[in-house]
Amino acid sequence: MRKFIHLLMILLIIIPLVLLAGCWGPKEVTVSVLVQESGPNSPPHSKWIWNVVSLAADEWNSEPMNKIKIKLDKVEHPSTPEGIKNTYNNVIKGKKPVAILGSPYSNVVFTLMEDIAESKIPYLTAATNEKITKSGNKAVFRVVTHDKTACKIAIKYVVNVLEKKKLAVLYTDNVFGQGAKDSIVEVASEMGGRVVKSLPYKPGGDKVDVRNQIEELKETDAEFLLIWPDVGEGVPILAQIKEKQYTIPFMVRNGILNLYADNLFSEIHNDSYLSLDFFRTAENMEWVVKVETKYGKDHVHFIPAAYYDGANILFNAIKSVSGKITPNSVREQLRKITYSGVLGDYRFDENGDSLKSSFIVQIKEERPELVKIEISE
Repeated sequence: MRKFIHLLMILLIIIPLVLLAGCWGPKEVTVSVLVQESGPNSPPHSKWIWNVVSLAADEWNSEPMNKIKIKLDKVEHPSTPEGIKNTYNNVIKGKKPVAILGSPYSNVVFTLMEDIAESKIPYLTAATNEKITKSGNKAVFRVVTHDKTACKIAIKYVVNVLEKKKLAVLYTDNVFGQGAKDSIVEVASEMGGRVVKSLPYKPGGDKVDVRNQIEELKETDAEFLLIWPDVGEGVPILAQIKEKQYTIPFMVRNGILNLYADNLFSEIHNDSYLSLDFFRTAENMEWVVKVETKYGKDHVHFIPAAYYDGANILFNAIKSVSGKITPNSVREQLRKITYSGVLGDYRFDENGDSLKSSFIVQIKEERPELVKIEISE
């Protein structure tokens, strides 16, 4: 009997402590990270995104004041529409994440639009096609400047500051490039310029070939060329511009991973420009050094920066939930949050857009030099 009473007293002490630990101890929530499946021909985006999101989560979880801990769930999806949809639906049913950090590819997001709207699970993306956040889908949150805003900033500078009215467009022939081209044509007309020639090219990464398009552009009366490449295509396009001795002033939108590579801008004339979501400044240099040291120079550009910011925005939104942490409660907090990150100051509007800024950079003496940070109205 005495042993029974002794055991009962121990249990009466232990059980409340266990219950208190469950109530007051750290909570863990699952955030899924959807990236394209790895392989010899897959793009490097998946590695960049997973690395910087993991870094953000490690930093968050190591902070004692953050009682809610983040469990990341890495999920690779195939490139086919059916595979993308199946992977997404398996994730939301099996893993039950409170939010998803998704693809930077516009075509992937468009494929999932109906599924995202139905699940209502917050989906953060760096895809740039304007229509993504014009669809009325309240679960999509964009962590970069979208194409139409970027076009407005670029064309405003070209038409008003450089006083170039006749524009040509060279763009990668996919959902991303086509959306940008349409925005350029529309915005140029609104601002008193006009597109005299727009030429698509077959996407090809570092193997892209635009020599024929450059020859065709030489025959136009364009005063300025806007180049809208996919990530990684900017360097070979610059090389081919030099090879073909095309001397018209131009502006490249993102597309170049390492702006400081040796001889990248050699023989490039001083009236050449870059429109960038990310550029090294005193304000973001701490992040640059940290990421470059840990992962290398190829991680220091706008996609890793956007997903690092997106992860921290999401984690802070989760922390701000006062009651039960669910996709709905996280989504509501994302609507309210303000955050200063690597790419700028974030505050999501009713469409799910946040950033509305770009860096205008000029090539001077074969080096990139910041001209201004332009913010769209």
